[in-house]
Amino acid sequence: MKKIYFDKLNSWKNAILIVPAVILLLISGLSFFTDQFDGFSKAASGIANLLMVIFFGKMFFFKNYVSWNNLGFNIKFKKVFGENFSFNKIEYYNFECGILNIKKTNGKEYQFNLNDFIESDQKKLLRILEDNTVGNIG
Repeated sequence: MKKIYFDKLNSWKNAILIVPAVILLLISGLSFFTDQFDGFSKAASGIANLLMVIFFGKMFFFKNYVSWNNLGFNIKFKKVFGENFSFNKIEYYNFECGILNIKKTNGKEYQFNLNDFIESDQKKLLRILEDNTVGNIG
């Protein structure tokens, strides 16, 4: 059985990456630091960029990945890029026989086979959908 990596985008773990990166980018851009402390400025910029690569690269590091916040979620299984869904644009979703069906309000339908994944991960994905969608469960 395979595992899904879940990443809540507005969690404290992500804040640990983003907040220092933004602060370091601001510091490396200030002329006071760039004029007087050239080595520090370059190091701060390099560390900030590394933190950003880690934050934005998680989707590419994990084969089976789901990220979400209050507005929507991104689901990626065995692909390079995933599918984006806004919770308020989901007309309905259902889960039958290990297949997750999602229909957007624009009429597009998506199917995800969850049979190969741990049952607790399947339930967590369904709980995320249930807690955040405004559409009905078909």
